Amino acid sequence: MNSSNLKFLLVDDEKDICKYTALHLKRKGYNTFVANSPDAALSLIKEQDPDIMLLDVNMPKMSGIDMLKIVRQFNDKVKVIMITGYDVEFQKDPEFQKLNVFDVMLKPVSSEALDLNIERLLK
Repeated sequence: MNSSNLKFLLVDDEKDICKYTALHLKRKGYNTFVANSPDAALSLIKEQDPDIMLLDVNMPKMSGIDMLKIVRQFNDKVKVIMITGYDVEFQKDPEFQKLNVFDVMLKPVSSEALDLNIERLLK
């Protein structure tokens, strides 16, 4: 798939992370959308039908995991990379494993590590 056709949704309540990550993704040629809350992300998913979502685990009001449970009810094709600044023990939870998450990355996520993960995801 051509990166200029690829839609990328970045979901994180930390606006600085969104700003710099979105800038990097746009420079790479991705159509990039940003949501700073799960509610905004759910609307964007329905409107834009992204190919890849970079999703923060810990957000106010609703976790990224709970948001992804909702997303999977109507969209099972979006590829998901979760990001977290915390322990990744949740990955062992059978409920989490059903959500078809491609990978979990620890914050701070470097541009190089993100690029490598996206490259692996696209193969």
